[in-house]
Amino acid sequence: MIRVSMRQRVWRRLDDEVLKPIRAVRRRLKRPMIGIADEAREGLRHDVKAAELRAERVLMETLEHLAKTLVAECPPWTPDSGGPNLGAPAPEDALSSLAAALR
Repeated sequence: MIRVSMRQRVWRRLDDEVLKPIRAVRRRLKRPMIGIADEAREGLRHDVKAAELRAERVLMETLEHLAKTLVAECPPWTPDSGGPNLGAPAPEDALSSLAAALR
């Protein structure tokens, strides 16, 4: 669980310290600002939007990497390595209820 917590902190930090501030700037630039020409403001907003999309991409790549490393650290699953229900057939009444719900 410690490694999961560390991964969550990495993700949260990138989201809180990078992505959210960029997003806030882009949103602020949406409204007119006294003393700044609309064309210049919109151009800047466009650039900030590109940075926001790049930050989102980095966040997604980071999450993908963290997920892969977490999976790589997990021992392989075998039918006899799980809990009491793993590897056991599903109860017929549960399968019937599921099939009825899906119709």
